[in-house]
Amino acid sequence: MGYIETRGYAKREYECDIMKITISFHSNDDDTYKISRNVMDECERFLKDAKKIGIKAEDINLADDTVLRRNSYDRESRDAERELSIRTKYDMKLINSIKTLLNDGKYNHSIMLNMEYSGKEKLHKELLFEAMADAKEKAEELAKGLGTKIVGIEYAQDNSCYDDKYLWENLLQCLGLGEDADDTYEESNKLSAKASSESASITIKWNIE
Repeated sequence: MGYIETRGYAKREYECDIMKITISFHSNDDDTYKISRNVMDECERFLKDAKKIGIKAEDINLADDTVLRRNSYDRESRDAERELSIRTKYDMKLINSIKTLLNDGKYNHSIMLNMEYSGKEKLHKELLFEAMADAKEKAEELAKGLGTKIVGIEYAQDNSCYDDKYLWENLLQCLGLGEDADDTYEESNKLSAKASSESASITIKWNIE
C-alpha cells in the first residue's frame, strides 16, 4: 500500500449584506471633566438627531468609552472618546443619511464602515465540499495514470484558516433600518455593497493499492 497527496481548491464571489457603522465622538483638552462632558453631550445630541432618520438608541451599541492621558515631549493632554456602533443589513441610503446628519450637525467625529456577508459560514462549508471533490478528482486521475486505485484517506487538512468542524462531515459526504431617510443623495443611495470572495483549499493524503 502506498500514498498520494492532492490539493483541492474552490472559490466563489459574493456581495456583502451586513454593515457595521462605527461613529466616534472626540474631545481633547487638559481638563478631564470638560472633555468627558463634551463627548457625552455630543453623543446625546446625536442620539436625538438619529431619531429623525428612524434610528432608535436601542438599535445602537456602545463600543468604547474612554478618557486617556497623553504625554508628549513638551506637554501633557487628555483625550476623550465615546464610540457607537450600528450593525444592520446593508443600506446605502442609511449610510448617506447618517453622514449627512453628522456633517450638518457639525459633530467632532470620525466614522468607519465595515461590511460582512451573513452567509459566509455556510458558503465556506459548501466550498470545502467542492474543494474535496476537486482533490478527489485529481487523486483518481493520478491513481489511474499510476495503474492503481484510491482505497481510503490517510489524513485531510483544511488550509483555509478555519477550524475543522465541517472537515470530517464533508469528507463523509465527499465520499431594517433607514426606510424614512431622505433622498438628498439620490444616486449614491443606489450604490451596491462591497463585493468580495471566499475560497477553500484542502490537502488530502490518499491510501492507494
